Formats: sequence, C-alpha cells, structure tokens
Amino acid sequence: MTLAVSAQDALLATLLLDLAIVAGCALAFGALARRVGQAVVVGEIVAGLLLGPSLLGLLPGNLDTLLFPDDVRPYLRMLANVAIVLFMFGIGFEIDMGRMRRSGQDAIRVASASVLVPVIAAAAIAPALWAAHPPVADGVTPIQFGAFLAIVLSVTAFPVLARVLADAELSHTVLGELALVVAAMTDLVAWVALGVLTASLGATEGGLPIGELSLALAGFFALLLLVVRPLLRRGLAGTWCERHGPAGASLLLLVALGLCAAATTQLGLHPAFGAFAVGVVCPRPCVPSAAGRAADAAAALRAPDPAERAAVGAQTLSAAGLMLVPLYFIVTGLTVDITSLGVDGALEVCGLLLVATASKVFGVTWAAARAGFDRGRSLGLGLLLNTRGLTELVVLDIGHNAGVIDDRLFTALVIVAILTTAMTMPLLPFALRGGRSTGERPAVHAAQPADLAQPADLTG
Repeated sequence: MTLAVSAQDALLATLLLDLAIVAGCALAFGALARRVGQAVVVGEIVAGLLLGPSLLGLLPGNLDTLLFPDDVRPYLRMLANVAIVLFMFGIGFEIDMGRMRRSGQDAIRVASASVLVPVIAAAAIAPALWAAHPPVADGVTPIQFGAFLAIVLSVTAFPVLARVLADAELSHTVLGELALVVAAMTDLVAWVALGVLTASLGATEGGLPIGELSLALAGFFALLLLVVRPLLRRGLAGTWCERHGPAGASLLLLVALGLCAAATTQLGLHPAFGAFAVGVVCPRPCVPSAAGRAADAAAALRAPDPAERAAVGAQTLSAAGLMLVPLYFIVTGLTVDITSLGVDGALEVCGLLLVATASKVFGVTWAAARAGFDRGRSLGLGLLLNTRGLTELVVLDIGHNAGVIDDRLFTALVIVAILTTAMTMPLLPFALRGGRSTGERPAVHAAQPADLAQPADLTG
C-alpha cells in the first residue's frame, strides 16, 4: 500500500528538511569557527555560502538545487526576512540613546571619523565601480549609488563586535565601552541614511513622491514616540504582562514590531526599518547612580518595572530571530557564486577589502589617538569597528534587491564583509600589545543589564 502525499505536504516536508539541514550546518560551522578563534556568525555565513552554488553547485547532481528546490526558496526567503526583522529589533533595542548622550566628546569624534572617512573613500571609488557595475534598476543615479556604497563601507556589526569584545575580555574596559558606543552611533547613522536612500529609490520607481514619503515617515516616528512608546510602557507595567510573565512581554513587543514593520513595508521601505525603530524607542532600564540605587531597589519591590520586562521580552524575540538567522545566510548563499568572479573579480575583492579596511581603521585610529589613546589601543579600536558581519549583509541585501548593485558587486562585497569580520580576532592581540603595557583602566560604566550586557548573545 502506498501513501498518497499531496503536493502541499511534500513542499512542507522539503521545507522542514531544509530547516534541519540549515540548523545542522549552522551548529557545525559555528562550532568550527569558535574552535579556530572566530565569532560563530563567521562560520554560519561561510556555511551559507558553501551550501549554495559556490560549493554544492560545483558537485555532480546540482545538489544545491536538489536540497533547496525553486518552489521552496520563496518560503525560505520569507522565513529569512522574519529572522532579520526580529534581529533588527534586537539591534535597535541595544542602541541606548541615553548612553550615547553620556558618552562625551571622544565618542562623538571617533564616531564621526568612523563614518566620514569611509564616506570620502566611497566617493573616491564610486565612479569606477559605477562604470564597471551599472545598477540593475532603472533610475538609480550616481549619487544614490555612491551613497549606498558609503553606507556599506561605514557600517559596523554591533552584535558581532560585542562577541569579539567578550571573547577578548575587553567588555568592561574603557576601550570596549567606547567601541560599543561608537558602533551604536555609527549603525544608527547608517540605518537612518539607508532609510532615506531607500525612500528616494522608491520615489524614482513610481512609489510615493519623496515629499509625501517624508511626511509619512515624520508621522510614523511621531507616532512611535508619542503613542507606541507610552502604550508599551503602560502595557508592560500592567497586570496582564505580570500574569503571563516573559511570554506576555514578548507578545506585546511582537505586536508593536509587527505593526510597525508592516507600516514601513507599506511605505516602500524594508520591514527591518520598522522593527529597528521600535527597538530604539522601546523602554529600557536606565543605569542608576550610586545615590539612587537603594531607592530604586525599594521602588522595584513595590511596582513592576516595564523596562526590565521589555529587556526580557526583547531578549526572547532576539533569540527567536537567531534560530532563523542561518536561513538568511542560506538565502544569501544561494544568490552568491564566488566561482563566477574570476581573476578580475578576485582583484576587485582585494581592492575593495583594502579600501574598506584602510578607511575604517585609519579614520578610527586617527580619531582615537587625538582623543588620548595610545597607539596600540587606537589601532585596536580601528580593527574592532572594522567588524561588519551580518549587519552589512542585511544592508547589501537591501541594496541588491533594490537593484542598486548587480550580482557581481554584491558577491564581492559579501566576501569583503566576511573577511573584515574574520580578520579582527587574529589581528586584535597584535594591535593591543603596545597599549596593554600602559595598563587598562576599568570602564566608567560597568556592564549592566541596562547598559546592554546581553548584545553578545545576538551572535550565538
């Protein structure tokens, strides 16, 4: 007797099998990466590339198409987008605006150099890349292309950086604190700029005119600050959340980020923008002063703290996103064929790697030296902020889907993102060797739950 399996059941079985394959490869390559001193995310990204045409596609039998057939790939991409929405919410939650305000002039100077020098470098190489890789979409201007390249070169992967700092035992030092604050500032600027750029691309492709879109976005942000944030704080402090525990806070945050991600999608922007914005405005614990800790502790016994519940809920959603993030690497890997680059492409990768690394490391090192850091720690800070990881892959995917960059440039920049992330851990001890001889003072703000003690968890 044979069992009749419907086409829908067969599709579901293939999707579940693909999830098992992705999870197994992520575990194996993540463990291998950690064993050789790399961040887990580096191994997961490499696994995603190897499961695509770059390796499996070279083997007999078209294994990449056999394991990930065309009719399953749209569902994989859908799940990958959900993972990125949850991931970007976690990134937004880590960006503490109050912490930025307390960071001082040194962090502002370093963050400015971390952005401006890569922008100058992007402006220098954009004409040559524009000629070699004309955008796929119609209506993309050289200015928009150059702006996207500037965002790509200036971004830093905040969660990967947090993992690197933890592994190097630098999280509670002045250098580690400064690196996290500067990375948060840099990513905030990069995502705002990417939102503006995406809005301008939508206007040229027949979407809302840029004026109407600007008003809509202004209304969206006003709604976030004046309505969503107070409602979240009230809901997180309510008895409903208290009865349901961490699940209640997670569900409430999921409602908010789902609505806001859907709103930005309707405006023609990536849903990650809405999730990121909700994370930024979400209530979060503040760092208490020494004088107020006893009073705060007494108050915490009398009334629930919505910010603490938000932190627990955000951690739960970020963990859920992390389970699906390897799917994003697979979806990216299925569109990246390293073997198609050839000699010219390999030389282009080397050139882009040199520009990306030199602009970020030089700018940050110079600014850190001006701020009073010694040569070793200045160079170490530059290497830390050169970590790009998953954050740059998300930016590249948005630009690739919008037609700003073609397949070959997308592939080259993906390789650059991997290499700049992978070089940090091996080179960091050599850079810091000169700085550590002077002794490292403990950070002014020790890592607290309110001061983003959990961002390293986002890298697995």
